[in-house]
Amino acid sequence: MIFKFSTQNHILNIGRLVSTFVKLNM
Repeated sequence: MIFKFSTQNHILNIGRLVSTFVKLNM
């Protein structure tokens, strides 16, 4: 369960990085 939560959190962090990168490109 802890590992699953950690993976989900990691995916959310990647999503934030991608959205920030897109904003910088715009």
